[in-house]
Amino acid sequence: MSAPVAASATLRSGPLELTAAADRFLAVTSLRHAGRELLAGPGELPPAATVHGASAGITLLHPWANRLGANRFAVAEREVDLAPGDPAVGRDGDGLAIHGLAAAPGAWRLAAGDRALAATLEHAGEGGAFPFPHRLDVELALADGGLRVATTLRATGPVAVPVAFGWHPYLRLPGLPRRAWVLELPDRERLVADARGVPAGPAGAERAEAAPLAGRRLDVGFAGLAPGAVLGLRGGGWRLAVALEAGYPAAQAYAPTEADVVSLEPMTAVTDALRTGRGLPLVPPGGAYRAVFALAVAGPPDRAMVGRR
Repeated sequence: MSAPVAASATLRSGPLELTAAADRFLAVTSLRHAGRELLAGPGELPPAATVHGASAGITLLHPWANRLGANRFAVAEREVDLAPGDPAVGRDGDGLAIHGLAAAPGAWRLAAGDRALAATLEHAGEGGAFPFPHRLDVELALADGGLRVATTLRATGPVAVPVAFGWHPYLRLPGLPRRAWVLELPDRERLVADARGVPAGPAGAERAEAAPLAGRRLDVGFAGLAPGAVLGLRGGGWRLAVALEAGYPAAQAYAPTEADVVSLEPMTAVTDALRTGRGLPLVPPGGAYRAVFALAVAGPPDRAMVGRR
């Protein structure tokens, strides 16, 4: 690993090239296969679909993923108070806190080599928005066949830390119309949500499936995902597959109809778990929680090589 870099880095391996950046958010801002972009940027999405109106690509959502059903609640014997108007808190159209907290400028530290990047964030736990001291260590490793992302949360203070982070990968199949995309989902428990998008009832079991995305609008949460479960997108010789290797028993699938994009989101806990406690992991003082997902990338064969011997 090289010396720390200020805000961004580029990794390369075989046909893949990745650019990552950290300021208010840690994100993979570009992932290209043989020069073709596989991620959507914030300018290509409806404003409400971006992370805090600013980030897309593959963005870390921390310290919670997706929505919270209230601004004030108690968790792990501490009070959380998401003050209206706090610039670190993103809001959805209903005014609910969404997509975690923005970090202070310069809070992330990056170090990069040719094929790997390490990022670290120290969270002091000051104030009421997330009063739990901890450190995040993220490792991005690029290989010819895809990207592996390991995220470790370490409790650095005298209190247990609730774990509800996730990732928001905005994926697309370049050069292929949405009607030709096939969405792959594993065995899962589908969450029932209210009109605000907050889970509001028992989950229903669903079997693995692969079905055309077409004009479907999706914003649905899943629980009960087994280690190794895969959510994928394929078509036209492409396949992008998000494998939940460890620490991600929940996920979200989001596909707006205003853009040709699908977000297949690894989550350490279901939406609103930070408030409800539903399946919420807690890391004791001095302990750690490690979660890993991999994005496998398979592109269509090089047409120049088709038919050659």
